[in-house]
Amino acid sequence: LVLGQFAQSIMGQAIDCVTACYSNRAACRLQRKSFLEAADDCGHALAIMSKARCVTEYPKTEDEQKRCRMRLLSRRGAAYAHAGVLHRALTDLRRAAELADGNMPSDAADKQMLQTDAARVAERHDELVSQLEKADKLLAAAQPPAVRMLTHEDGEGGEGGTPVGGQAAEDLREARGLYDAALKLASREVGALA
Repeated sequence: LVLGQFAQSIMGQAIDCVTACYSNRAACRLQRKSFLEAADDCGHALAIMSKARCVTEYPKTEDEQKRCRMRLLSRRGAAYAHAGVLHRALTDLRRAAELADGNMPSDAADKQMLQTDAARVAERHDELVSQLEKADKLLAAAQPPAVRMLTHEDGEGGEGGTPVGGQAAEDLREARGLYDAALKLASREVGALA
């Protein structure tokens, strides 16, 4: 309701309220497994924060603003990680960890958790890249023999071509398996989908 009320423009006094609403809705969407929608909400809140500050008698301090950005980046990073957009998740989690540099004990705990989360996403991302590189090499090696096998001896294609067999077929099957495994790690990885 609040977000609908400020869909076109946000008055200066309501900036913090609207940002908090986006942040809260993102947290709810994370719980409901609507990961890309949660990431969008965090993005909207971060965009608002980068353009304007709330105009009230008690504006947020720089530390409070930084903590709010950290929370939004960590939520967006988590949303992207669950959605399988690992490179974006990694960027957001690392940026959030950089913002958790306060003097409070909770800041140290937040930084440690964010660094741990970023490390886990980085491991998944490295595994994904490794699988994609192997699959790409297999696919590249299998393509010329597969094309030759699918066409006539004289180079003309057609229905009379030979089915793909031998090592080329084996390479294609293995590449397909690696792409499938990559999609389990990151379901929206364009290279694997292509």
